[in-house]
Amino acid sequence: MWDVHSYQLKGNYPIVLLAGGHLNGNPKALVELAGKPMIWYTLKALTEILPRKGISQLVIVAPENNFPEFNGILDDFNLPIPVKLARSGNTPLESFRNGIEEISNEGGIVIAIASDTPLVKGSHILDLIARVDLLRTSEGLDLAYAVVSKEAYKIRFPRSKRTFVSLKRGSFCGTGFLGVNISKLKEFLDIASQLVQNRKSPLKMASILGWDLLVGLLLKRYTLLDLERVISERFNLRGKVLLSENPEIAFNVDTIEEIQLAEEYLRRAETKTGEDKGDEI
Repeated sequence: MWDVHSYQLKGNYPIVLLAGGHLNGNPKALVELAGKPMIWYTLKALTEILPRKGISQLVIVAPENNFPEFNGILDDFNLPIPVKLARSGNTPLESFRNGIEEISNEGGIVIAIASDTPLVKGSHILDLIARVDLLRTSEGLDLAYAVVSKEAYKIRFPRSKRTFVSLKRGSFCGTGFLGVNISKLKEFLDIASQLVQNRKSPLKMASILGWDLLVGLLLKRYTLLDLERVISERFNLRGKVLLSENPEIAFNVDTIEEIQLAEEYLRRAETKTGEDKGDEI
């Protein structure tokens, strides 16, 4: 395994932290886990990799009515990069767009991270940003999305329920990490919006994805690399799937049960010195 902390980023990567979701009518990012707001843990993970040349600014997208609470949480951290708050939208895609509008015009790739991944570590985030940087400088990159294998996830979190997509060589779930080239932002948002709006209509989904891709997915004809290639060709984007070895980036909190599970893990971690990667819940 490579030493990601010794890697020097060559590009600049602003981060959009998505904190606009709700749970039981309350802002999810402010739900308490083991005595701290959920977003506190993600911010703590970011402090583990800052200051670092190449991570240039942070925009937190959150409900506007709760800006005072978010500013109060930020007071716990002395982040060495510019930080802004942006108003969340009605959908994650709208929130992402609002966040990008607050970013200083640097060009390049913007990183989106979900704030409901309280178990993530700074090294997990840095590993993915570094891999984005390597791909951008060596091959060019428009879109990067991180996934985790079912095997790795279930070993780490056997009691957590996730939705997995079965492919030719394994099953995988999505994560809270996305990288998008700002020059391709409009194309990405247009495609993503169409897929979300038509997700319950197989015919419309087929018209967007193409019948060959849809059938190939249903029949498990594709490996991750095949899927990466087909989607890149279909949408004229230089896309990459990043297989993360850190299941924590995929553990997100959407239910009361997941709150309890996350709290159990966090409280166990508090009693340990260092990180025990072999621990299971």
